[in-house]
Amino acid sequence: MFKNNQNIKICCLIGATFCINGLLIGLLVLPLQSRIFELNNQILTSRKKIYSEQAQQQELIISGRYYQELQRSGLSEINQIFIKKNELLNFLDRLETLAEQNNIAQQIQLNESMLNDEANWLNLTLAINGNYSEVISYLSALEREDFYLNYSSLGLQTSGATEFNQVTDNSDQLQLQLQGIIYWLK
Repeated sequence: MFKNNQNIKICCLIGATFCINGLLIGLLVLPLQSRIFELNNQILTSRKKIYSEQAQQQELIISGRYYQELQRSGLSEINQIFIKKNELLNFLDRLETLAEQNNIAQQIQLNESMLNDEANWLNLTLAINGNYSEVISYLSALEREDFYLNYSSLGLQTSGATEFNQVTDNSDQLQLQLQGIIYWLK
């Protein structure tokens, strides 16, 4: 009988130990574990944010170096190909001079609604009339100019020849229409 009481006590102690351990795990460890997961997620989020900020700083440093390099070497080239807004009349004068030098009849149309302080581009249409060699000479001279003109469309009509590949005589007139965009620096 003494052994049974002792076995019952041992079983009760073991059972009580398991219950106390279960309560400790349930009341202390599980809430701490969820808090540990929350803290881990916060640390990961902070790391991502710090990494993103460091990457942005590195990009700013690289961009600053690139900008300084452009200022030293390439900015003068950029300034040459883009028209300055206050030099638009000089640009148009250059186009007219090219037309006169190549015996071309030229009409220039600008989208005047874009002549404001916010836009840095302007639609330009050139209507050119002349014989084949004059038109080709004008286009070659236009290409050699140092300003940037982004062509968006080209229209060509001939008079005197039934097909373009028959245009060999300088008496055949070509009508060329170039549409594009010019950009300027603010």
